[in-house]
Amino acid sequence: MQYENFVDVVLPEEVWQSVMDMTWECASGLFLEPMSERHPLFDWQRAILEEEYNNYMIYTVPQLITDVGRFSTGVVLARDPVRECAAGFILYSRDLRSDDIVGIIGTAVRKEYRLQGVMTEMIKELRKSVRDIGLSCSLGLVHVYHGLGFEVRGEQGAQVRMGWGGPGGEMARFREASFDNVDTVQAALARLRDKLGESYGRVFSDRIGEIEAETLKVKNYIQQWQADPSLLP
Repeated sequence: MQYENFVDVVLPEEVWQSVMDMTWECASGLFLEPMSERHPLFDWQRAILEEEYNNYMIYTVPQLITDVGRFSTGVVLARDPVRECAAGFILYSRDLRSDDIVGIIGTAVRKEYRLQGVMTEMIKELRKSVRDIGLSCSLGLVHVYHGLGFEVRGEQGAQVRMGWGGPGGEMARFREASFDNVDTVQAALARLRDKLGESYGRVFSDRIGEIEAETLKVKNYIQQWQADPSLLP
């Protein structure tokens, strides 16, 4: 397997497409709140995710944004040279003031390459150039990142904040609902509305309840972890 970190360069088109292909394939594990592919809102949420990741990858060449500062991201890509395809990626944002402090936006490994050390090696590749990595993940993945050397730091809604190295930094992030009005997202929402009919409002209400329940689980876990830092889910 080959590993490469793309930063401070225009992302090659084939790398960009590989990340988007894997985002499509692995979307259920990339949402901020857990969601199965069978969930009624899955296609709409995936449309939002695709727009978000597409936009993040514009900034592998840093740019100054009014009222934000320097927006800078990077991509670690794992390639299988035998099959000539991408196996996994890490998409990350860099601190507004320091290149060696980063926050992971999303990371995925294709199903056929899982449990083969790909994630471990991508994290190693990222660590070559940074001293501080932050991320947030669902409760079910805390033990995975702990095994990769990350420590629990606290809660972030329905996710657990984790970190490796220093205390973290301030990453440039898109505001919530930044992509809700994009054409592809609106089209996915229209299809969803037609498909759900009268149950449309109830499905969204149920989703809010699911997120609130997951948030409470995370809050309870963090409280237990603070009492006993050796605790892992």
